[in-house]
Amino acid sequence: FLIVVALSYAAFLLVYQGRVYPGVSVGQIQIGGRPAFEADKILETELGKISQSGFKFRYQNKKIDVMPELAAFDPDLASAFFSCDREANLNKALEYGRGGNVWNNFRQQLRALVSGYSEKLDYELNSEPLKGFLQDTYSVFEIPGASASLLASTSTSEISFTVTAEKVGEEIDYDSAIVELKNNLNRARLD
Repeated sequence: FLIVVALSYAAFLLVYQGRVYPGVSVGQIQIGGRPAFEADKILETELGKISQSGFKFRYQNKKIDVMPELAAFDPDLASAFFSCDREANLNKALEYGRGGNVWNNFRQQLRALVSGYSEKLDYELNSEPLKGFLQDTYSVFEIPGASASLLASTSTSEISFTVTAEKVGEEIDYDSAIVELKNNLNRARLD
């Protein structure tokens, strides 16, 4: 019985040599069971969608697509706020189930096979230029608030005071939008 199990496991390792183990994905990008070159092409296609269509933001009725590189009139001021190393993501997926001792590798391979395993997308996001762009785009929807104030007016014989009520404003939480983008990127949810 043990010989059959050992031979089956050896055959499994042989079949998946140079392939991503079944059940392994990068976020929601399914690449399990694929040869490395095919998994790389899938990652290239899926991650290329970001370059083609950008990230979608919406507030009220205004929708914008923000491209990974923010354009500027002066090319020196253009800035890439998003970058993703496709090769690093592929290597992390290929290494899952291969990087430890035999027992740990077996556990990881079994986990991926039975319940799936998702690697977090490896990327860099420079939030400041993105936040600035969003503020420039959506600031027209913000309503500035005003504190209550005390106004004094004088007439010839008396001084009178008037309290103006505070004015509630509306501010957009750009940081939350960026956190949501990061959460979607961590799961490689690119739609």
